[in-house]
Amino acid sequence: MKDSIRFKLISFANCLVPKNSYKCFFYDRGMISYNEISMLTWASDNQLVKKYQMIYFTNNPTAARKMFPETVKIISNPIKGFFHQLSSKYVFVEQNGHQWMCRPAHKQLMVQLWHGTPIKKVGNLNHTTHWFSYDDVFSRVLAPSEYAWSIMRKCFSYSDNKKIICPYPRCDELLNQNAKDLRKKLGLDDKSRIGVWLPTFRTAYYETHGSNDAPDFPILTENNINILNGLLKRSNTTVIVKMHVLQRRLPFFDTNYSNIIFMDNAALVDMEMSLYSLLGASDCLISDYSSVIFDYLLVNKPIVFTVDDYYSYKDNRGFIDEDMFNNVPGPTAHDVEELVNSIESVLTKDAYESERNTLCRKMNKEGIRLGDYAATVFRQLGIEK
Repeated sequence: MKDSIRFKLISFANCLVPKNSYKCFFYDRGMISYNEISMLTWASDNQLVKKYQMIYFTNNPTAARKMFPETVKIISNPIKGFFHQLSSKYVFVEQNGHQWMCRPAHKQLMVQLWHGTPIKKVGNLNHTTHWFSYDDVFSRVLAPSEYAWSIMRKCFSYSDNKKIICPYPRCDELLNQNAKDLRKKLGLDDKSRIGVWLPTFRTAYYETHGSNDAPDFPILTENNINILNGLLKRSNTTVIVKMHVLQRRLPFFDTNYSNIIFMDNAALVDMEMSLYSLLGASDCLISDYSSVIFDYLLVNKPIVFTVDDYYSYKDNRGFIDEDMFNNVPGPTAHDVEELVNSIESVLTKDAYESERNTLCRKMNKEGIRLGDYAATVFRQLGIEK
Protein backbone atom coordinates (compact mmCIF):
# COMPACT_ATOMS: atom_id res chain seq x y z
CA MET A 1 0.00 0.00 0.00
CA LYS A 2 2.80 2.45 0.91
CA ASP A 3 4.59 1.74 -2.38
CA SER A 4 1.36 2.28 -4.32
CA ILE A 5 0.74 5.64 -2.66
CA ARG A 6 4.36 6.68 -3.20
CA PHE A 7 4.08 5.74 -6.89
CA LYS A 8 0.92 7.83 -7.32
CA LEU A 9 2.39 10.84 -5.54
CA ILE A 10 5.58 10.80 -7.61
CA SER A 11 3.54 10.32 -10.79
CA PHE A 12 1.40 13.33 -9.85
CA ALA A 13 4.48 15.47 -9.16
CA ASN A 14 6.01 14.30 -12.44
CA CYS A 15 3.00 15.66 -14.34
CA LEU A 16 3.33 19.08 -12.69
CA VAL A 17 7.03 19.78 -13.31
CA PRO A 18 7.90 21.24 -16.76
CA LYS A 19 10.30 19.15 -18.81
CA ASN A 20 13.56 20.32 -20.32
CA SER A 21 13.61 18.94 -23.88
CA TYR A 22 17.42 18.96 -23.87
CA LYS A 23 18.02 17.12 -20.62
CA CYS A 24 18.77 13.39 -20.27
CA PHE A 25 18.72 11.80 -16.82
CA PHE A 26 20.47 8.47 -16.17
CA TYR A 27 19.62 6.61 -12.96
CA ASP A 28 22.35 4.20 -11.86
CA ARG A 29 22.85 4.07 -8.10
CA GLY A 30 25.44 1.31 -8.01
CA MET A 31 27.39 2.03 -11.22
CA ILE A 32 26.26 -1.34 -12.60
CA SER A 33 24.15 -0.06 -15.50
CA TYR A 34 26.65 -0.67 -18.26
CA ASN A 35 24.26 0.39 -21.04
CA GLU A 36 23.83 3.78 -19.42
CA ILE A 37 27.58 4.16 -18.93
CA SER A 38 28.24 3.29 -22.58
CA MET A 39 25.60 5.72 -23.80
CA LEU A 40 27.04 8.55 -21.72
CA THR A 41 30.53 7.71 -22.95
CA TRP A 42 29.32 7.85 -26.56
CA ALA A 43 27.48 11.15 -25.93
CA SER A 44 30.66 12.67 -24.52
CA ASP A 45 32.94 11.36 -27.27
CA ASN A 46 30.60 12.49 -30.06
CA GLN A 47 29.74 15.97 -28.84
CA LEU A 48 26.10 15.20 -28.05
CA VAL A 49 26.76 16.89 -24.71
CA LYS A 50 27.01 20.24 -26.51
CA LYS A 51 23.29 20.11 -27.27
CA TYR A 52 21.93 17.99 -24.41
CA GLN A 53 22.56 18.17 -20.70
CA MET A 54 23.61 14.72 -19.47
CA ILE A 55 22.86 13.97 -15.79
CA TYR A 56 24.17 10.81 -14.13
CA PHE A 57 22.78 9.87 -10.70
CA THR A 58 24.91 7.47 -8.64
CA ASN A 59 25.84 6.67 -5.04
CA ASN A 60 29.50 6.50 -6.06
CA PRO A 61 30.40 9.93 -7.46
CA THR A 62 34.14 9.49 -6.90
CA ALA A 63 34.32 6.46 -9.18
CA ALA A 64 31.96 8.10 -11.68
CA ARG A 65 34.21 11.14 -12.02
CA LYS A 66 37.05 8.83 -13.04
CA MET A 67 34.91 7.47 -15.86
CA PHE A 68 33.27 10.55 -17.32
CA PRO A 69 34.52 13.96 -18.48
CA GLU A 70 33.26 17.16 -16.88
CA THR A 71 30.63 17.47 -19.59
CA VAL A 72 28.61 14.79 -17.75
CA LYS A 73 27.01 16.19 -14.61
CA ILE A 74 27.31 13.68 -11.76
CA ILE A 75 24.70 13.80 -9.01
CA SER A 76 24.67 11.84 -5.76
CA ASN A 77 22.31 13.99 -3.68
CA PRO A 78 18.86 12.30 -3.73
CA ILE A 79 16.94 15.58 -3.65
CA LYS A 80 18.83 16.92 -6.66
CA GLY A 81 18.51 13.57 -8.39
CA PHE A 82 14.76 13.53 -7.87
CA PHE A 83 14.43 17.05 -9.26
CA HIS A 84 16.50 16.21 -12.35
CA GLN A 85 14.39 13.15 -13.06
CA LEU A 86 11.17 15.16 -12.80
CA SER A 87 12.50 17.92 -15.05
CA SER A 88 14.10 15.75 -17.77
CA LYS A 89 12.38 14.85 -21.00
CA TYR A 90 14.49 11.69 -21.29
CA VAL A 91 14.91 9.34 -18.31
CA PHE A 92 17.03 6.19 -18.62
CA VAL A 93 16.96 3.24 -16.23
CA GLU A 94 18.36 -0.27 -16.51
CA GLN A 95 16.88 -2.18 -13.59
CA ASN A 96 13.24 -3.18 -13.25
CA GLY A 97 12.51 -0.74 -10.46
CA HIS A 98 14.20 2.39 -9.22
CA GLN A 99 13.94 4.87 -6.38
CA TRP A 100 11.52 7.28 -8.05
CA MET A 101 9.53 4.95 -10.26
CA CYS A 102 6.43 6.65 -11.69
CA ARG A 103 4.32 7.03 -14.79
CA PRO A 104 5.97 9.11 -17.52
CA ALA A 105 4.44 12.55 -18.08
CA HIS A 106 3.04 13.67 -21.42
CA LYS A 107 5.89 13.98 -23.95
CA GLN A 108 8.37 12.54 -21.45
CA LEU A 109 10.21 9.35 -22.39
CA MET A 110 11.04 6.85 -19.65
CA VAL A 111 13.42 4.42 -21.33
CA GLN A 112 14.08 0.93 -19.95
CA LEU A 113 17.46 -0.19 -21.31
CA TRP A 114 17.47 -3.45 -19.36
CA HIS A 115 20.60 -5.21 -18.14
CA GLY A 116 20.24 -8.22 -20.40
CA THR A 117 17.73 -10.54 -22.03
CA PRO A 118 16.15 -12.65 -19.28
CA ILE A 119 17.24 -16.28 -19.12
CA LYS A 120 15.71 -17.09 -15.74
CA LYS A 121 12.00 -16.74 -15.06
CA VAL A 122 11.16 -13.20 -13.96
CA GLY A 123 8.15 -10.91 -13.92
CA ASN A 124 4.92 -12.56 -15.00
CA LEU A 125 6.62 -15.94 -15.32
CA ASN A 126 7.24 -15.98 -11.55
CA HIS A 127 3.46 -15.87 -11.04
CA THR A 128 3.76 -12.95 -8.67
CA THR A 129 1.36 -10.00 -8.47
CA HIS A 130 2.48 -6.37 -8.45
CA TRP A 131 0.83 -3.15 -7.45
CA PHE A 132 1.87 -1.55 -10.75
CA SER A 133 1.80 -2.54 -14.41
CA TYR A 134 5.21 -2.92 -16.04
CA ASP A 135 3.75 -1.39 -19.17
CA ASP A 136 2.64 1.77 -17.36
CA VAL A 137 6.06 2.92 -16.21
CA PHE A 138 8.08 2.88 -19.44
CA SER A 139 7.62 4.72 -22.71
CA ARG A 140 10.24 2.71 -24.57
CA VAL A 141 11.92 -0.62 -23.87
CA LEU A 142 15.15 -1.86 -25.44
CA ALA A 143 15.57 -5.44 -26.66
CA PRO A 144 18.50 -6.70 -28.78
CA SER A 145 16.38 -8.72 -31.24
CA GLU A 146 12.80 -9.60 -32.12
CA TYR A 147 13.19 -12.93 -30.34
CA ALA A 148 14.51 -11.15 -27.24
CA TRP A 149 11.52 -8.81 -27.46
CA SER A 150 9.16 -11.80 -27.44
CA ILE A 151 10.79 -12.87 -24.15
CA MET A 152 10.35 -9.36 -22.73
CA ARG A 153 6.67 -9.41 -23.62
CA LYS A 154 6.18 -12.79 -21.92
CA CYS A 155 7.87 -11.53 -18.78
CA PHE A 156 6.47 -8.01 -18.55
CA SER A 157 3.52 -7.63 -20.96
CA TYR A 158 5.00 -4.60 -22.68
CA SER A 159 2.99 -3.06 -25.52
CA ASP A 160 4.50 -3.77 -28.90
CA ASN A 161 4.65 -0.08 -29.85
CA LYS A 162 7.19 0.57 -27.09
CA LYS A 163 9.99 -1.60 -28.43
CA ILE A 164 13.39 -0.44 -29.59
CA ILE A 165 15.24 -3.26 -31.33
CA CYS A 166 19.00 -2.84 -31.14
CA PRO A 167 21.82 -4.82 -29.47
CA TYR A 168 22.78 -3.39 -26.10
CA PRO A 169 24.91 -0.20 -26.13
CA ARG A 170 27.32 -1.74 -23.62
CA CYS A 171 28.46 -4.08 -26.39
CA ASP A 172 30.10 -1.13 -28.18
CA GLU A 173 32.81 -1.43 -25.53
CA LEU A 174 33.72 -4.87 -26.86
CA LEU A 175 35.60 -3.05 -29.62
CA ASN A 176 37.88 -1.37 -27.08
CA GLN A 177 39.86 -4.57 -26.88
CA ASN A 178 43.51 -4.10 -26.08
CA ALA A 179 44.74 -7.52 -25.02
CA LYS A 180 48.36 -6.37 -24.93
CA ASP A 181 47.51 -3.51 -22.58
CA LEU A 182 45.46 -5.83 -20.35
CA ARG A 183 48.32 -8.32 -20.07
CA LYS A 184 50.68 -5.48 -19.19
CA LYS A 185 48.37 -4.20 -16.44
CA LEU A 186 48.06 -7.70 -14.99
CA GLY A 187 51.78 -8.47 -15.27
CA LEU A 188 51.25 -11.36 -17.71
CA ASP A 189 53.52 -12.43 -20.53
CA ASP A 190 52.47 -11.87 -24.15
CA LYS A 191 51.61 -15.53 -24.70
CA SER A 192 49.36 -15.92 -21.68
CA ARG A 193 45.73 -16.77 -22.53
CA ILE A 194 43.01 -14.87 -20.67
CA GLY A 195 39.59 -16.19 -19.75
CA VAL A 196 36.97 -13.99 -18.08
CA TRP A 197 34.57 -15.75 -15.72
CA LEU A 198 31.20 -14.07 -15.09
CA PRO A 199 29.02 -16.23 -12.84
CA THR A 200 25.42 -15.26 -12.26
CA PHE A 201 24.17 -14.28 -8.81
CA ARG A 202 23.02 -17.25 -6.71
CA THR A 203 22.65 -16.25 -3.06
CA ALA A 204 19.08 -14.93 -3.27
CA TYR A 205 17.99 -18.01 -5.20
CA TYR A 206 19.34 -20.41 -2.58
CA GLU A 207 18.05 -18.41 0.39
CA THR A 208 14.60 -18.10 -1.19
CA HIS A 209 14.41 -21.87 -1.42
CA GLY A 210 15.58 -22.58 2.10
CA SER A 211 19.17 -23.60 1.32
CA ASN A 212 21.16 -21.00 3.21
CA ASP A 213 24.18 -23.28 3.52
CA ALA A 214 24.29 -24.20 -0.17
CA PRO A 215 27.29 -22.94 -2.18
CA ASP A 216 26.57 -19.69 -3.98
CA PHE A 217 29.49 -19.87 -6.39
CA PRO A 218 29.80 -22.37 -9.25
CA ILE A 219 32.35 -25.20 -9.03
CA LEU A 220 34.96 -23.39 -6.91
CA THR A 221 35.47 -24.11 -3.21
CA GLU A 222 38.30 -23.53 -0.77
CA ASN A 223 39.16 -27.20 -1.21
CA ASN A 224 39.66 -27.18 -4.98
CA ILE A 225 40.71 -23.68 -5.94
CA ASN A 226 44.42 -24.48 -5.63
CA ILE A 227 43.90 -27.43 -7.94
CA LEU A 228 42.32 -25.12 -10.51
CA ASN A 229 45.13 -22.61 -10.14
CA GLY A 230 47.77 -25.30 -10.69
CA LEU A 231 46.07 -26.64 -13.80
CA LEU A 232 45.71 -23.12 -15.24
CA LYS A 233 49.36 -22.36 -14.53
CA ARG A 234 50.41 -25.49 -16.39
CA SER A 235 48.51 -24.32 -19.49
CA ASN A 236 49.68 -20.67 -19.21
CA THR A 237 46.09 -19.48 -18.80
CA THR A 238 44.88 -16.79 -16.40
CA VAL A 239 41.22 -16.60 -15.41
CA ILE A 240 39.81 -13.26 -14.28
CA VAL A 241 36.74 -13.80 -12.11
CA LYS A 242 34.51 -10.72 -12.24
CA MET A 243 32.24 -11.07 -9.24
CA HIS A 244 28.57 -10.12 -9.45
CA VAL A 245 27.88 -6.88 -7.59
CA LEU A 246 25.56 -8.75 -5.19
CA GLN A 247 27.86 -11.75 -4.74
CA ARG A 248 28.54 -12.66 -1.12
CA ARG A 249 32.27 -12.35 -0.49
CA LEU A 250 33.81 -15.77 0.07
CA PRO A 251 37.11 -16.34 1.92
CA PHE A 252 39.08 -17.44 -1.13
CA PHE A 253 38.28 -14.18 -2.96
CA ASP A 254 40.90 -12.43 -0.84
CA THR A 255 43.72 -14.91 -1.47
CA ASN A 256 46.36 -14.21 -4.11
CA TYR A 257 46.73 -16.87 -6.79
CA SER A 258 49.19 -16.94 -9.67
CA ASN A 259 46.59 -17.67 -12.36
CA ILE A 260 43.24 -16.67 -10.85
CA ILE A 261 42.35 -13.02 -10.30
CA PHE A 262 39.18 -11.94 -8.49
CA MET A 263 37.85 -8.52 -9.49
CA ASP A 264 34.96 -6.31 -8.50
CA ASN A 265 33.70 -3.06 -10.03
CA ALA A 266 36.13 -0.97 -7.98
CA ALA A 267 39.10 -2.91 -9.38
CA LEU A 268 37.93 -2.25 -12.94
CA VAL A 269 37.59 1.47 -12.24
CA ASP A 270 41.12 1.53 -10.80
CA MET A 271 42.37 -0.19 -13.98
CA GLU A 272 40.46 2.37 -16.08
CA MET A 273 38.65 -0.46 -17.86
CA SER A 274 34.98 -1.19 -18.38
CA LEU A 275 33.65 -4.71 -17.95
CA TYR A 276 32.95 -4.95 -21.66
CA SER A 277 36.38 -3.72 -22.73
CA LEU A 278 37.75 -6.45 -20.43
CA LEU A 279 35.55 -8.96 -22.25
CA GLY A 280 36.71 -7.64 -25.59
CA ALA A 281 40.34 -8.22 -24.63
CA SER A 282 39.76 -11.77 -23.41
CA ASP A 283 40.34 -15.00 -25.29
CA CYS A 284 37.25 -16.76 -23.98
CA LEU A 285 34.27 -16.34 -21.67
CA ILE A 286 33.25 -18.63 -18.82
CA SER A 287 29.68 -18.21 -17.63
CA ASP A 288 26.49 -20.08 -16.81
CA TYR A 289 22.94 -18.70 -16.76
CA SER A 290 23.86 -15.09 -17.47
CA SER A 291 22.72 -13.01 -20.45
CA VAL A 292 26.31 -11.86 -20.98
CA ILE A 293 26.69 -14.96 -23.15
CA PHE A 294 24.41 -13.34 -25.75
CA ASP A 295 26.53 -10.18 -25.80
CA TYR A 296 29.78 -12.12 -26.10
CA LEU A 297 28.47 -13.83 -29.24
CA LEU A 298 29.06 -10.54 -31.06
CA VAL A 299 32.86 -11.00 -30.89
CA ASN A 300 32.57 -14.68 -31.90
CA LYS A 301 35.02 -15.98 -29.32
CA PRO A 302 34.70 -19.29 -27.43
CA ILE A 303 32.38 -19.73 -24.44
CA VAL A 304 32.61 -22.35 -21.70
CA PHE A 305 29.48 -23.08 -19.64
CA THR A 306 29.59 -24.11 -15.97
CA VAL A 307 26.50 -26.22 -15.24
CA ASP A 308 27.27 -27.95 -11.95
CA ASP A 309 23.99 -26.78 -10.36
CA TYR A 310 21.90 -26.76 -13.54
CA TYR A 311 19.16 -29.16 -12.41
CA SER A 312 18.63 -27.62 -8.97
CA TYR A 313 18.61 -24.15 -10.51
CA LYS A 314 16.16 -25.24 -13.21
CA ASP A 315 13.80 -26.95 -10.78
CA ASN A 316 13.72 -24.08 -8.29
CA ARG A 317 14.32 -20.90 -10.27
CA GLY A 318 13.31 -22.02 -13.75
CA PHE A 319 14.48 -21.07 -17.23
CA ILE A 320 12.45 -19.33 -19.91
CA ASP A 321 13.88 -21.43 -22.73
CA GLU A 322 15.14 -24.79 -21.44
CA ASP A 323 16.01 -25.97 -24.95
CA MET A 324 18.74 -23.35 -25.08
CA PHE A 325 20.71 -25.18 -22.38
CA ASN A 326 20.30 -28.47 -24.17
CA ASN A 327 22.17 -26.98 -27.15
CA VAL A 328 24.65 -24.46 -25.78
CA PRO A 329 27.34 -23.26 -28.24
CA GLY A 330 30.27 -24.43 -26.17
CA PRO A 331 31.51 -27.20 -23.86
CA THR A 332 29.99 -27.65 -20.41
CA ALA A 333 31.85 -28.16 -17.13
CA HIS A 334 30.66 -29.75 -13.89
CA ASP A 335 33.93 -29.67 -11.94
CA VAL A 336 37.42 -28.18 -11.92
CA GLU A 337 38.97 -30.76 -14.24
CA GLU A 338 36.22 -30.39 -16.83
CA LEU A 339 36.51 -26.60 -16.59
CA VAL A 340 40.25 -26.59 -17.36
CA ASN A 341 39.87 -29.19 -20.11
CA SER A 342 37.06 -27.16 -21.68
CA ILE A 343 39.10 -23.94 -21.63
CA GLU A 344 42.08 -25.75 -23.14
CA SER A 345 39.95 -27.36 -25.86
CA VAL A 346 38.24 -24.15 -27.05
CA LEU A 347 41.51 -22.19 -27.06
CA THR A 348 43.25 -24.94 -29.02
CA LYS A 349 40.51 -25.76 -31.52
CA ASP A 350 37.28 -23.76 -31.70
CA ALA A 351 34.60 -26.31 -32.65
CA TYR A 352 31.52 -24.17 -31.87
CA GLU A 353 31.84 -21.17 -34.20
CA SER A 354 28.87 -22.16 -36.36
CA GLU A 355 26.60 -22.72 -33.33
CA ARG A 356 27.59 -19.34 -31.86
CA ASN A 357 26.83 -17.55 -35.12
CA THR A 358 23.40 -19.18 -35.30
CA LEU A 359 22.53 -18.14 -31.76
CA CYS A 360 23.96 -14.65 -32.32
CA ARG A 361 21.59 -14.06 -35.26
CA LYS A 362 18.71 -15.07 -33.00
CA MET A 363 19.69 -12.94 -30.02
CA ASN A 364 21.24 -9.83 -31.66
CA LYS A 365 19.68 -7.89 -34.51
CA GLU A 366 21.75 -7.95 -37.67
CA GLY A 367 22.36 -4.91 -39.85
CA ILE A 368 23.61 -2.56 -37.11
CA ARG A 369 27.37 -2.29 -36.91
CA LEU A 370 29.02 -3.15 -33.59
CA GLY A 371 30.17 0.21 -32.27
CA ASP A 372 26.99 2.00 -33.40
CA TYR A 373 24.57 0.61 -30.82
CA ALA A 374 24.55 3.62 -28.46
CA ALA A 375 24.19 5.99 -31.41
CA THR A 376 21.30 3.91 -32.77
CA VAL A 377 19.38 4.02 -29.49
CA PHE A 378 19.86 7.79 -29.17
CA ARG A 379 18.74 8.24 -32.78
CA GLN A 380 15.61 6.13 -32.34
CA LEU A 381 14.64 8.36 -29.40
CA GLY A 382 15.13 11.49 -31.49
CA ILE A 383 18.27 12.55 -29.59
CA GLU A 384 20.70 13.79 -32.23
CA LYS A 385 23.34 16.48 -32.65
